[in-house]
Amino acid sequence: MFTSLKNKIINVDESKMYRRATFWNMIASVLNSITSAVLLFFITRFCGVEYAGIFSIASAIAYQCLSLGNFGTRGLHASDVKHEYDFNDYFYLRLFSYFLLFCMLIYYSFLSGYSHEKALIVFSFGLFKSVDVLEDLYHGEYHRNERLDIASILLTFRYITSIVSFILSIVITRNLLFSCIITTILTLIIFILSNKGFISLFFKDKYKFNFIKFKSLLLILIPIVITNYIKLYITNAPKYSIDRCLGDVQQAYFNVLFMPVFVINLMNDIIFRPYIPKFSIMWNDSNFKEFKKMVVKQLCIILGLTLIVIVGGYVIGLTLLEIIYQMELHTYMSQFILLLVGGGMSTVCSFLIFIMTIQREQKKMAGVNIFVLVICLLFSDQLISTLGISGAVVLYLLLNFIPMICFAIIVVRKYYKQKKGTVINE
Repeated sequence: MFTSLKNKIINVDESKMYRRATFWNMIASVLNSITSAVLLFFITRFCGVEYAGIFSIASAIAYQCLSLGNFGTRGLHASDVKHEYDFNDYFYLRLFSYFLLFCMLIYYSFLSGYSHEKALIVFSFGLFKSVDVLEDLYHGEYHRNERLDIASILLTFRYITSIVSFILSIVITRNLLFSCIITTILTLIIFILSNKGFISLFFKDKYKFNFIKFKSLLLILIPIVITNYIKLYITNAPKYSIDRCLGDVQQAYFNVLFMPVFVINLMNDIIFRPYIPKFSIMWNDSNFKEFKKMVVKQLCIILGLTLIVIVGGYVIGLTLLEIIYQMELHTYMSQFILLLVGGGMSTVCSFLIFIMTIQREQKKMAGVNIFVLVICLLFSDQLISTLGISGAVVLYLLLNFIPMICFAIIVVRKYYKQKKGTVINE
């Protein structure tokens, strides 16, 4: 049965492959986007608002650790169409980055002054999400070989089973820690079994360690991982400050308001991930006209989706959140709309990071993010201690507006510099 299903996934008409990849990537991205919202709903209903707040900070920490574990590899891996690095090289880099993720997760879980139960919940949920890092390695190889469809189908199946498993555990046991542990074990088993049969299609060599390639790849990726880590830290900075300055109940309220923004951020995979190899090919081939056209098109799509979400949020979004989570939120309308605006800015930043990775402008984008991080560390706790949830909103807007403008300047300058250099050389 598995062989038959495997053959159906592998064998597809080449003319339909890109369309299928886009479709399944959309499904997987939607599931990834709604996972936290869905789980938060059931946790709020069956475990209470306080546990919803604990889950909120556990989720923020898990995604923060993921930014280190992924090490900015996926964009480079998928755009490495010339195969400058082998799968071996990416494999050993991910082992290294996963070790860093694990150390960071231990630090956040057990050295942050949390209660025993809260620390274990943060740690176990982080392990559950860390499976994404391991699987992303294999999916990056499929993606590089223009088989994003395989990666997205497997990811869709794993997301569905993980979500269902978590929900059933919560409903039956009403125990957040137990649910995290059970779902982690199941997710790991599914990842191993599902990818084992596909990676051999693209990689059949032995896992040989090449220190020179490892070092070279590491040096390329360090600015990217710094950028991604700081960007996600900036996204979660209001939650960290609320955790330090306010409490679990306020954390739950802010996370409910922030949930549509979080969904917007994760949905960026739908918007531009399928196009990474195409962007890379056009840039490497100096096809500047088409490259510019695609960049402008993607930015227009992001803007359009953001406007739709803002209008929808104003008309019915807050009311839906009140109904779903059974919380009184109507006094937070202005904060909610501003968070949605910030979500659009954050998505633009994510897209520009992909473009800068293709342009190999990693050092500049890392420099921008370090500057923004300094602002964050200086003002975050002060703003939230003084203004509460409104301070968190102001902080989120500020920390996305500054890098968005800086990244746009870097991308435009690099584009015209490269274009001018190509014309002169011709």
